[in-house]
Amino acid sequence: MWPSRNVGRGLRAAVAASLALAVAAAAADEVPIEERLAAASAERGERGAADYPVKPFSATELTARVQAALRTQAGPETFALGEPSVDYEARRVTVAGHPVRLTATEYELLRLLTVNAGRVSTYESLIRRLWNEPDGADPDRVCTFIKQVRRKLGDDPARPRWILNERGVGYRVPRPEE
Repeated sequence: MWPSRNVGRGLRAAVAASLALAVAAAAADEVPIEERLAAASAERGERGAADYPVKPFSATELTARVQAALRTQAGPETFALGEPSVDYEARRVTVAGHPVRLTATEYELLRLLTVNAGRVSTYESLIRRLWNEPDGADPDRVCTFIKQVRRKLGDDPARPRWILNERGVGYRVPRPEE
């Protein structure tokens, strides 16, 4: 049971954002802060912990610390690849400054591809993330949505510039610098 609904929401948001977040606590006088941070980091194979709350702490303080960690780990607020751009905060997509109307599923597909720009998103991973279906589901469903998104963005399916097909594997969006 979560000590507070806000803490639960914050931690669930951290998990949803694929953010590795560890919360450790100790009495203030047990171990020096430098040792606690080093130990917490070494256990997780990281370079260094950003924060270490000391007991006792309130649910409000923990919520604030989690939200601060999420803000520092958050990705870019917008993604721009030439003409198309995705404003993640506003959930808006534009092409050459003109708004593009996407369904919730189309937007989420485009968001998943742009957040992972430069990497291939497999059919299976897209199906799992978009529809929460097991592996082996029909990849044609993804293809259908890709066609719709390409059409709305004005991307030529014969010579796509923005959403590229990796035959038999999935799709990728190039990094802006490519």
